Amino acid sequence: MKNLIKNDSNRKIIGEDLFECPLVNWCSIGKLDRSPEFEIGGNKWKIQFNRTNIKKNIATFKLINSSIGDNTEFVFVNLVLYIRKFYELHSDETKVFISFQCFNKTNNEYTFEKELNPGTKELIENGEAIFGFYIRVYNNTVLF
Repeated sequence: MKNLIKNDSNRKIIGEDLFECPLVNWCSIGKLDRSPEFEIGGNKWKIQFNRTNIKKNIATFKLINSSIGDNTEFVFVNLVLYIRKFYELHSDETKVFISFQCFNKTNNEYTFEKELNPGTKELIENGEAIFGFYIRVYNNTVLF
């Protein structure tokens, strides 16, 4: 996943890692799932998945930074969000979405809402899938 992040050669990386979370009972309308808290790049994160729009084929993922103390702190990250089949660790069918974000006290979460196309929906077998984030955290003193 980290090879999917391009154009960050001028940025100092202070940490990067992958976090995956199983998603079962995909079609349970209105259910809100939260991952356990995890740490990447010296920051604490949580992932939230909201199924309220499943009938409309829309998935909403939210990445939350829970370690920023005040508005003078900034955390710059590149994110790779992906969805893959539950029982296939490495799959060519994995769907990937990439985004560069800046987190701070008032903007401590990133919401990703995506309409599920037929190719993405094929990754959900028997109501199960794995969703994950590859997160690369940069030194916040580097100007972008």
